[in-house]
Amino acid sequence: QAQERTEIVRELAELIPADIDEDEMTRRFDLLMLTLQHEVIDGVLQEKKTKEIAMELGEHLYSKRHIPAIKKVLPAVEKVISDTFWESPKATGIDDIRKQLRDLMHLIERNRRAPVYTDFEDEFSEVKIDEPRAAEPTINKDRYLRKIRKFIEQHGNHLVIEKIRKAKPLTDRDIEALEEFLLESDPGISREEFHELIGEEMELIKFVRSISGLERKAVIQQFEEFLRDKRLSSTQIQFIEQMIEFYTEKGHLEVANLYEPPFDFIDQDGIDGVFRDRDNVIDLLIEKVEELNELRVG
Repeated sequence: QAQERTEIVRELAELIPADIDEDEMTRRFDLLMLTLQHEVIDGVLQEKKTKEIAMELGEHLYSKRHIPAIKKVLPAVEKVISDTFWESPKATGIDDIRKQLRDLMHLIERNRRAPVYTDFEDEFSEVKIDEPRAAEPTINKDRYLRKIRKFIEQHGNHLVIEKIRKAKPLTDRDIEALEEFLLESDPGISREEFHELIGEEMELIKFVRSISGLERKAVIQQFEEFLRDKRLSSTQIQFIEQMIEFYTEKGHLEVANLYEPPFDFIDQDGIDGVFRDRDNVIDLLIEKVEELNELRVG
């Protein structure tokens, strides 16, 4: 085998010439992915932590998915940060990801770049036996939050999540059932870690609501009286429809948001400008916002 390896290096290595003028991070990424391919072929991928570096780089790219160059290869980014992909990847699949992502490494801020190669020299000394200690578990917060968000999106018809989407009152039992349901999505996360990352009770409801949004029909019911008010102008109706859209997508609306984008696109003074000289309407709308924001549990 040693002779065959020597022959491969001598005859085939130069078929993939290195371009020393390329971005250093791009070349380091190539090396990282090549190392991962070797680990797959040698059957040691799951024993190594190399894939964690690739996943971390993928997470950085995913956080910038609004950039056109990243959006263009988003399926590859989502694949490299997926636990499922790394369960049994093929060497060719890893190379496909390398080709699609290698030119994006410059988009990762230098202070957030993970190291993508190591170069150790073996050092031998007397054997020293240490008492075994369990390694402290580490949780990638961004990765877990992205994973749980996706899980919630996929289970919008869950009884409690549906009640949240419809802005219905919840019981203490509902909150307990919701917490158990979300905990079951990742057995590797303890209840204490879950509370630290997500929160509990009201914080948990807010978190789920921010992902699921509110059902449009439920929001429209809250603002129906305004939409039917013939005394309101088309611009004022447009503003209220924007409020409905905001709740539908984000599940929550602060009064301060009514003076910020996208509301100040309608009028630079936000709600005050749109409903100028209609203070009574402003007061009623703010009451509706506070009412819809209230998380009712009992």
